[in-house]
Amino acid sequence: MDQERKVVLDQINKGTVLAQLVIKAICLLERAGAIIDGVVSDGATTNRKLWLQLGINGEKGKITNAFQHPLDSKKRIYMLSDPPHLIKNIALQDRFSSFEEFENSFRVYKDTHFVDYFIKDCKTLASINAKFPNGRMVSASKNLKYYYLKFCCVHGGSYKLKNTLNQRSTSTMRQGCEAGIYLKASDDGKALVITKMTEDHNHEVSQVLYSHLPNQRKITPESKAIVLELMDLKANKKMIQHKIMNESGKIVTLKDLSNIHTTGRKKYSNNNLVETVDKLKNKFNCTVEISTDEENNLNGIFIQDSFMTESFEAYPEVVFADATYKLLDLRLPVYVLMTEDGNGQSEIAAIGLLVNEEEITLRWFFETFKKYNPISAKTRVYITDKDMKERNVIKQVFPNAALTICLFHTLRTFNREITCDKRNITPNERDTAKEIIQNIIYCKSELEYDKLYKHLKTVAPETVIEYYNKNWHGIRDEWVIGMTYMTGNFMNKTNNRLESFNGKLKSVISCFSTLEDFVEKLFIVLKCVRLERDKNAVKLVQKHPIQTTQTPELHNYYDLLTPYAFNFLKKQFEYDVEYNTLKNTTENTCSCIFYNSMRLPCRHIFKLRKQSLTPLFDADLCDKRWTRNYYYKTQRVFKNIEVVPSDSDTTVTTLYRKKKKVPTTHEKFRKATLIGAKIADLISLASNVHFYRKIEQLEYVYNNWLKGHEVSIQVLEYNKLDNYQENNVVDVILPGKESPNVNYIRWSHYIDVHTNDLKRDSNSPSRVCPKITQRHLALDNFSKMNVKLATQVFSNSMAKGIEYYRCYEKVESLKNSEQTQLFTERLNQLFDALNRKFPAEGIKSKSNDFDVLEKTLKWLDLWEDNVINHTIPEDEFLTKSTAEGLRVTIKSVIELTKYLLDECGFKYVLTSKMNQDRLEQFFGMARQATGPNDHPNCPTFLKVYKMLTMYSILKPPKTGNCMILDSTTPKITISDLKNVFSKYDTPERQIKINKLTERLNTLLTQDVEVEDVFQPDIFTDHNYYKSNSETCVLYYICGFVSRHINKYIKCRDCQQAVLGKTSYCDSPEATLTNIKSRGGLCHPNMFLFHLLVDIEESFKKFCDCYDVFELTVNDFFTKKPELIKTFP
Repeated sequence: MDQERKVVLDQINKGTVLAQLVIKAICLLERAGAIIDGVVSDGATTNRKLWLQLGINGEKGKITNAFQHPLDSKKRIYMLSDPPHLIKNIALQDRFSSFEEFENSFRVYKDTHFVDYFIKDCKTLASINAKFPNGRMVSASKNLKYYYLKFCCVHGGSYKLKNTLNQRSTSTMRQGCEAGIYLKASDDGKALVITKMTEDHNHEVSQVLYSHLPNQRKITPESKAIVLELMDLKANKKMIQHKIMNESGKIVTLKDLSNIHTTGRKKYSNNNLVETVDKLKNKFNCTVEISTDEENNLNGIFIQDSFMTESFEAYPEVVFADATYKLLDLRLPVYVLMTEDGNGQSEIAAIGLLVNEEEITLRWFFETFKKYNPISAKTRVYITDKDMKERNVIKQVFPNAALTICLFHTLRTFNREITCDKRNITPNERDTAKEIIQNIIYCKSELEYDKLYKHLKTVAPETVIEYYNKNWHGIRDEWVIGMTYMTGNFMNKTNNRLESFNGKLKSVISCFSTLEDFVEKLFIVLKCVRLERDKNAVKLVQKHPIQTTQTPELHNYYDLLTPYAFNFLKKQFEYDVEYNTLKNTTENTCSCIFYNSMRLPCRHIFKLRKQSLTPLFDADLCDKRWTRNYYYKTQRVFKNIEVVPSDSDTTVTTLYRKKKKVPTTHEKFRKATLIGAKIADLISLASNVHFYRKIEQLEYVYNNWLKGHEVSIQVLEYNKLDNYQENNVVDVILPGKESPNVNYIRWSHYIDVHTNDLKRDSNSPSRVCPKITQRHLALDNFSKMNVKLATQVFSNSMAKGIEYYRCYEKVESLKNSEQTQLFTERLNQLFDALNRKFPAEGIKSKSNDFDVLEKTLKWLDLWEDNVINHTIPEDEFLTKSTAEGLRVTIKSVIELTKYLLDECGFKYVLTSKMNQDRLEQFFGMARQATGPNDHPNCPTFLKVYKMLTMYSILKPPKTGNCMILDSTTPKITISDLKNVFSKYDTPERQIKINKLTERLNTLLTQDVEVEDVFQPDIFTDHNYYKSNSETCVLYYICGFVSRHINKYIKCRDCQQAVLGKTSYCDSPEATLTNIKSRGGLCHPNMFLFHLLVDIEESFKKFCDCYDVFELTVNDFFTKKPELIKTFP
């Protein structure tokens, strides 16, 4: 080993472990018989350091792409970079003068790499100095804050199962990711230094996943305050989410909003009984009484403010009682007592918070209500559900009041109790009994009830009759509708008023609220409900109906009664059906249901008065509670205000139309400036592709307005690709310009090609670039690293598609796309040169691929010269790591290929072998073999490696070599096959030249006219017909179909019926095929082409139908029979 190699090895031995491993691997492989001429790596940080230690450099004019072989001084090892990894680069700094500086850089790093970390371990400078008072960190800068910090990926670590039998069903973010950063204070204490950094993540990394991480969803305290305020106001959570996301630019889930609200509510609210009682008394002016047991435990709270007291004092006749649940986290039922005022509006009379619904607790609540409201002696009826304890207490506390059961609760109880299982009856018996009981519920009199009750006893089973007699027959006056009306319940059959109020409570008060929060929200609801009642009361004074009754008596009753009471009376007054007066009817009273329930004149009284010629209007017939005067006196909004009835019932409204002001020039300029500023702000946030497109559109609008033309703007609904930036998809940044004298290279040109493909009939499957999809053009972080997508976009088909739509279809947006087409062709040629896979296309000594690679190197240098000379911006060139990686790779491929061809005797070189595909394939096999263990340790990996090695030996090969037993047997060579097909594959141009030569010779030897020489079979007239793009694509597809069919046809005549011309064709339909062809594409037979075109037209008619095949065939044979007859 000579001195130069010793120096190289000494430098490497001082380097990283990776460099030592690479050199050692080369030595071991060489000694085992392998020949090492190159090393392929990606662009990670460790590999870049490896390049540096091996002396590799990719700067312009200083390219060093190889290092000396460690075992052979005459050989060199070429270094190559894997193309898909060239775009990776690290932007994080290594030294930071303060922790704040590191935080700022670290935040940018996380936002650009879409990864998040947490502090796994740390030690502050204060703690290290306290431990070592005389240590070297005593003089360290206080801005550093930490002696060391260890950051770990949020998916790092593993979840430790607890030693319990029943494991909780949960999930964890810990996935064993080993990515991390180690930050330590420098020896001089002036900076924080990154001493270790691992960026290999074992999970998917993308902007979408990153934006959904908990740390990225955190919002500012100001935004949290807005959320709390809006959530307390019961705003729509989806609208709150939309507002916060727009203002903060972060992902905020509905669960995040609920968590913010829950934590904020616990922080600012509690269950302090003393504070709550003080607030009720002092802030809300309430009468509060608390009940406790012998051990001073809370039993209940009675709440009644002054408005409740006044409302009940004015209208004590009917009281609705019910409870609602789950409003308090103390699990206290909320009892509500409600009355009905003179206009049919509900008013709260009292509220009780009871620990339980035991009889002693309920009795305390109703006795307290009676104590503070002596007027309760005038209450005629209580409407409740069928709660036995509650009903018993009310009967004991208010013996003079009647009880009625809510109709809804009655029906529900019967439906629950009369079942086949509980009563041991058949379904028919159950349905019959329920039908009769429902008729009983709606009975209007005792006589009708007795009749249906006797029928029930004869039809219903004994178990039903036993249950009915035990629970319902004895209290029939509390639930039969006709009998309940006799108690004077104002025609109220249900507790719907209370249910409506309870619904309002639950819409404002969250479930299981604290006591303090409940009280605050309760009076918010009360204030809102009372305001609505006040509005309706004011409406009686401020507004009068336009159409009033023409009957004088009804008009008088309208002036006397509230609208609610008047509507009941009006129906009785205008009753059209013939009826008889009742036995007990007088001119002032009646025994009917309506009069006893409402205390208003009924139809029987009105008829009797008509018969006796007594005036139909009498104010004494109506109960005082229904009159307007009494309503005005008792309504809180009219307190201390005298309401004077109006004499006029007509309201005149004058509409004033504001005259439109003509703006001045200055006002026009100011308004246009504001809109222009908004447009400029919007465009400045767009990506490069969309920025230049929008500038072109604005210039187009300005130039037309300057000429006095009007511009019509159309929104293209079919182009969904332009919306990908709005949908949080990362934009693709192409280099802008190669030089200042050429047009921009624009990604929008690829989008325009795909857009024009989508413009055509959706029923037609043919496209110029059929493989291009939205995923190719609307790239995210996953598809950016997909080599397949990149090669399909930067392909020859895309370049020809740009040319076709620009030159043939004359698409306006592709007018300046020549540079994009050239850029695409250049990349396509570079990809092909670096990815030769088959022997037929391998690089040989005089291969054109050498010229492609050399021209690419010159192109890179010229491009970078424009950046150095400041003729184009720096951001319009490739990144430094990408450019250097390309230079090193291209030069290594050139030199390594020439070395293999010239010195090693290779006939050809396959450049696809100079990448990491096999290494990635091996890693994939290893991951599959290890199952769920994504990060195997060293022993596991070695075991998997040995297993895969044995598997490759034991697995039988799919193909094998053949041994020739008889060497005298004649063999068919490739040349023989070429000669067989070459005689049938004479180009059309050559055939015409041969014909022309033969006729020119005839012209010299015989007497032939010149016109006979130049026949149309040689010189055809130019065809000025222009075919559409769909026909061109169908022609291209038809050529492919013809070539495929021809493989299975042996008949010469049948081949001629399928195949057409094999070279250039001047038919307009062949335009796309001529552009894409390199001499090998087939042109179809024109009969076959027209046949497929007609089939396509028939198919497009019925492609949305269920029996598309039959309809297509029938339509084709019906309308095109002549085409079948003329087919060869």
